[in-house]
Amino acid sequence: MGQPFSEDPASRPNDTWIRRVRLPAISGKSTVAIMVVLLLVTGVIVVPLAGYFDLPPWLRIEALLAVWWVVWAAALARLLYLGRRISDDHVLGKPRDWLGWMKNWGGGWGDAGGVDAEGCFYLLAAILAVIVAIIGLWLLIEIAIPAIAFLLYCLVRGMLARVANDDHGCKDHLGKSAGWGGVWATVYFAPLAVIVWLAHVIHAAG
Repeated sequence: MGQPFSEDPASRPNDTWIRRVRLPAISGKSTVAIMVVLLLVTGVIVVPLAGYFDLPPWLRIEALLAVWWVVWAAALARLLYLGRRISDDHVLGKPRDWLGWMKNWGGGWGDAGGVDAEGCFYLLAAILAVIVAIIGLWLLIEIAIPAIAFLLYCLVRGMLARVANDDHGCKDHLGKSAGWGGVWATVYFAPLAVIVWLAHVIHAAG
């Protein structure tokens, strides 16, 4: 019978190389936040600057899209060059209960004596108005804003992860990373540029 197999340590893959390939994923939430801030900052800078040069509105939008294209291409190229992946770490949380304090409120009213009817009416109307205002704020803060933020996260993170999490073989290759970053940025922004151009053509024809 042959000797039991004994693994030679020298035959094992290089652990350092494995760690370099299997880098920890970048936080999707943080990456999306950085991208949104960059887009907002460039928008705040480009739009007034385009207005200073008295460009037509459609050219201002095209200039903004061009700057955003550069931002996207640079971000994608960096992710591809580093060979990093983007995680999906944002979860839409459960809305909080703002009216929980009302469950046991007013429990002692049944023991109250005579109450003026008109005063009671105005009091109830004021309480109802406060409740309606609280519900409106609750819908805005706990439902609308988180839902919009989550959709924005899914959109931006999905666009970034579509490129970064795919195997383009760009790690440590600057030219290849820049090329693929430019290609995917064009794929994302070309439809918007075409829509703006068509809108301008239709408006000019009318």
